[in-house]
Amino acid sequence: MSCLHRWALGLAVFAASLWCHAASQADTPSCALAAQHASLTFPVERIDANWTCRVHQIIDDYTTVGRVGPIRTQLSDIGYAGLLNHPATIATLVNRLGIGPYRAEMRGADEFWVNDGDGMEGVVHLLYQDPRARIYYLEGFHDSALFPRVYAKAVVLLSVEPVKEPQPSPAVDTVLVTYTRLDNRLLAGLVSAIRPLVGNAVTRKLLRGFDAANRLAQAMVEHPDWVLREALAPPTLGIEDLAFVKQTLATLPQPSLSQRTGTANP
Repeated sequence: MSCLHRWALGLAVFAASLWCHAASQADTPSCALAAQHASLTFPVERIDANWTCRVHQIIDDYTTVGRVGPIRTQLSDIGYAGLLNHPATIATLVNRLGIGPYRAEMRGADEFWVNDGDGMEGVVHLLYQDPRARIYYLEGFHDSALFPRVYAKAVVLLSVEPVKEPQPSPAVDTVLVTYTRLDNRLLAGLVSAIRPLVGNAVTRKLLRGFDAANRLAQAMVEHPDWVLREALAPPTLGIEDLAFVKQTLATLPQPSLSQRTGTANP
């Protein structure tokens, strides 16, 4: 084979390899995430690359999508962030205060197991957080009398905005944007009109933990002595968790007389 023929063959092989690489790139699905969700901007580009495609799959092929809020919570942004960083503490105090049978256990630095005591159980992964936003990935199931066990995955984007207008105490407004995707096997057996109903019901269950945090925050503001008493009751909270509760309560303004004589357990 002449040098010219060898050169032409090498060029053809090189061109073919470039074409195959381009074709494989074109066939690879894009996992790029949009920053805008429900008129809010989230730092989705900060999500670890190992999670990007899983998040994209839910957002790109959701069963239901919704926005909840703004919800006002009478805590500073630092206090609210601290509360969300202690899911097991939230669960313990919510139970002791009679707010609900919520349970949670830490499974890692950014992962925890939850059970709402009413048929919902799952694992929550915190993918990103900063003082103004959090992004969660949830996997779980829900048992009910109406439907068999429903498996679902969800992406929750949380926006936290400190209240700027004059307030007697610091407060934040939070907005939750949720994308929920039900198990495909379940969807195959449901008519399209029923899917959103099931999806919305499962979404409300998945968001029980955020509701528990808000209700605990309200109890901390209105009845700090009661919350502290329950935190000190045996079995006591861990040293770090108890220190967090005491620090948060110490930063809150004293409740009014009407709040002290309200309906809460004295």
